[in-house]
Amino acid sequence: MNTQHTKGEWLISPIHPNQIKGNAGTGEIATVSENRIGEWEANAKLIAAAPELLMSLIDFHKQAMAELKKTCKYCEGTGSINHNGSNYQCAHNVSDFAVLAAIEKATK
Repeated sequence: MNTQHTKGEWLISPIHPNQIKGNAGTGEIATVSENRIGEWEANAKLIAAAPELLMSLIDFHKQAMAELKKTCKYCEGTGSINHNGSNYQCAHNVSDFAVLAAIEKATK
């Protein structure tokens, strides 16, 4: 997947712990407002971890969906279940929508 965010590892600045910087000399990526004690530090950590979280989610999603499509005994990989003449989304397909929505929120 082609993402548009700053590439490389993001780190919390050792000098200004409310700033997130790119590891590859990309400069400042974000500055977290110093609001409630402890909260801004947690926000900075979450922002710094964002690229790794996104790539892990994308990789996990690809692997999980490929495996489910091979092994789902309910929908046999179609994502849809027909029960008494009505079509329903398989549970893994519903989860797929939530994961794809999160990935799209981060990449579009």
